[in-house]
Amino acid sequence: MASETSSLLSPSPTISFQTSIPTSSSGPNGSPSRLPGPSSYVSSSQTTSQNRAPTTPIRGTPNYSAVPLYRQLSKAPNQLPHDLFNDNFSSFLDDSSSILPSVEPKSRPARTLLNQIPPILLATLLNLMLSVPFGSAFFPMSSPTACPPPPPLIGVRLFLLSTILGQTILGTNIGGSGFDESQGMMMVENTPFMHSIAQSVTEAIIANGGGSTEECPDEVFPTILVAFSLTTLITSLSFFLLGHFNLGNIVYFFPKHVLCGCISGIGVFVVTTGLEVSKGIGKLEWTSLESIEEFFGSQGENGTGIYLFLLPCTLVFLLRLIIRLLKKLDRSFPLLPPLFFLSITPCFYIFLWLFNIKVSRVKQLGFLFPPTDGDTTTQDTSSTFEDGGVDPSSFAAIFFPSYSFAQNLSDPFALVSWSAIAKTLPVQLGCVVFSLMHVPINIPSMSMSVNKDCDMNSEMIAHGRSNLLSALFAQLPNYMCYSNSVAYAKSGGRGQPSSLAVITLTTLLFLKGSSLVESIPRAMAGTLLIHVGLDLFFEGISAHGFSALEIGSIWAIVVSMTLFGMTAGLAAGMVLAAITFVVDAGPAHLSPIRGHMPATTLRSSKWRSVEARDILNKSDGLRRIVCVQLQGHLYFANLTQFTDAVKEIIEERKGFTRFLVLDFTLVIGIDSSAAFSLLKLVDTMAKRNLLKIAFVTGKADGFPCTVNLSEQLRSRSIAVTVKDLDKALELLEDMIVSAVNPNLINESFFRVAGEETEFLHAMMLAHCPTADKSTVKTLLTYFKRVGLKKGEVVWKQGGKADRLCAIVRGQLLSYLEEEAGTTERVVAGDVVGELGLIMGHEGERRLTTLVAEVDCVVYELTSEAFATLKAKKPAVAIYLFQLCVRYMSHRLQHVSNRFVETKCIPI
Repeated sequence: MASETSSLLSPSPTISFQTSIPTSSSGPNGSPSRLPGPSSYVSSSQTTSQNRAPTTPIRGTPNYSAVPLYRQLSKAPNQLPHDLFNDNFSSFLDDSSSILPSVEPKSRPARTLLNQIPPILLATLLNLMLSVPFGSAFFPMSSPTACPPPPPLIGVRLFLLSTILGQTILGTNIGGSGFDESQGMMMVENTPFMHSIAQSVTEAIIANGGGSTEECPDEVFPTILVAFSLTTLITSLSFFLLGHFNLGNIVYFFPKHVLCGCISGIGVFVVTTGLEVSKGIGKLEWTSLESIEEFFGSQGENGTGIYLFLLPCTLVFLLRLIIRLLKKLDRSFPLLPPLFFLSITPCFYIFLWLFNIKVSRVKQLGFLFPPTDGDTTTQDTSSTFEDGGVDPSSFAAIFFPSYSFAQNLSDPFALVSWSAIAKTLPVQLGCVVFSLMHVPINIPSMSMSVNKDCDMNSEMIAHGRSNLLSALFAQLPNYMCYSNSVAYAKSGGRGQPSSLAVITLTTLLFLKGSSLVESIPRAMAGTLLIHVGLDLFFEGISAHGFSALEIGSIWAIVVSMTLFGMTAGLAAGMVLAAITFVVDAGPAHLSPIRGHMPATTLRSSKWRSVEARDILNKSDGLRRIVCVQLQGHLYFANLTQFTDAVKEIIEERKGFTRFLVLDFTLVIGIDSSAAFSLLKLVDTMAKRNLLKIAFVTGKADGFPCTVNLSEQLRSRSIAVTVKDLDKALELLEDMIVSAVNPNLINESFFRVAGEETEFLHAMMLAHCPTADKSTVKTLLTYFKRVGLKKGEVVWKQGGKADRLCAIVRGQLLSYLEEEAGTTERVVAGDVVGELGLIMGHEGERRLTTLVAEVDCVVYELTSEAFATLKAKKPAVAIYLFQLCVRYMSHRLQHVSNRFVETKCIPI
């Protein structure tokens, strides 16, 4: 992983799906780095809160915020609020919101111009320092045709203007960003994509022209600039859409190992670009041994080729050696890399002064960037372009710096090759996708570092505005650079006046910075690029926690991106992500059957008479039902295994199994191939002496597939579709009971007919089968008739358990108030509340709320009446205990229908 001290200028994000956010250490540009040590200036309580992965509301969880509690407790870690568990708890949380009232920050000292000068200068120097190497890398260093690169000033101006426009929106109130410490910058992670776009346009235009021209076609550079601006426009629209539809966390949909591979691949590209920028001649192609030998072996016209790239490599080695030594000494110096890079230029000129070497001679040898003002002191005129003397304040100087194609043209788009732009669309889309990965990471990181709350979607919209402005000026994508922003904030920089000062100074560099560019040694740009590229490369390949397959995928992406380009690397990443998913999820996907068993110990929730239960228990009826529970996805890859397994299950009990239950409750999805295979399976099972196949959808809206499977199954007489396993078991139990005695299916106490007392008497006899009629009659004299209106609350959850109710007419609804969706209907013939009454404890409380769904008639036995019954007729009271035990046994046996769980013990 990149060194903590060197990550300040690293331009690529450390992609992580964990929400652990760096605090004091600054990660790569626009990204969090690894967590810092004890020197972090963010409190541990804040880190704990941010480290929690974002969660989705869970069924049954009250809508309370879990965020604020730790802040209150952190004030006194060993002491809970005194009113946490009493009636004054509402004062602990705001009644109108579950979030604690925010604490006003302490007043800061008055900001003066003097204490804002250091952060303003730091931000401006960072912009300049990064503009030269990355601006020089936008265009290919050389071409197979006569298209040498433009002067570095063009790329530097593109970089600086995009940075200025981004800072104008993100660093002020114009864009709506919540951070006044924001430092907008051209999105340096996209440099490889810009390079690929430029190279693709050049090759496409040369190919269309036959490739015979000796000069660079006029269409090349205008087309490249239009392709750049189109990429920015698409990026802007993407940010707007993500913010509008609240999709700011889209980064978490990308597999981490794919992103690590992309980051390492970009690191290789940045190192390659650093070598090319340092040498200034030749192009390094890793796909050709001849190209590698020529690049590293060629000395150029001046015989200094090897020294041009050895010098920055030596400086990179020295910097990384110093960082390693400081790390061993347990010392941290975060500003070491930027100070090291800034010191290269003055040290270079001090060296020339000490050894009396003329600057003109150094320019001839290629150690400085070529001049941009028409100076012909360098012998390598093929790589020198004039700036043309065009006034830099004119925007024409940005796009058409006195090239031959820019003269005497009234329409700037006349030379744009739209066919070449069309060929760059895949690279542009890849650039947009990669652009979207940074902001959802930068914003939470910045929020944590400066201790400010942020609205992710508002920040996405602000980035959409900054990129839209950049697109209108035909510039490159930009964003809030995390590392620059943190460095600026640490130095005390904040507020719109300071932001405007940074914009002003950067604009001066943009307008009058040509002389600065040609005075900067190539070694400075090369050192920065090589160092950053190495950081990125090791950042990706050294990530921990990956499987062998994921590590192999990372290296495959790196190789693909290095040899075949950015688009090929991203495409390889998506393919490898799909392969990894299939392999890792193989047990669930390739084993669609979770388990199977006969229904010997399974029961429906339907209350049955003694005779009906005897038929189910004493016959082999329940053993003739085989239940198969399915799971995961049923799709073309596992449908054969699924159908063969079901056939094998039936064959094991050949001639004995007459009923089959297929439970789809745990099935996530069914593709069309699996759906049609299920229909074929039903037709096959019809020939195997099966009487009925019950399909349990497990969902109110049917099967999770596009095929209308429910309708197709209704056309087959052997199949039946039900919503849950309970209904399937009830249906098959009825079939078994009716085969012996059809009169037992609709037993008398389930029919609300006749006199209420007769119904109540029959009901209690069914619930207490060992009691005779006279005993039941005596028992019922202690009950009291109560009429309930629709919507009337019988009792509330948490209320005193002081009575039971026998429902004679109507229907009640029992539900848990703090667990949404957990309900149970209590119908005529049922008894409810018996457990709380039998327990007899004075503090026993109701576990649910009971409400009348329709007008009802119930018979109540109160705790006072039950106490009298126990005192006067203990032999009769004992039957209520029997009723309670029977109800518990019935309900527990029904709950144990999770037939594959080993801990479910039927009672």
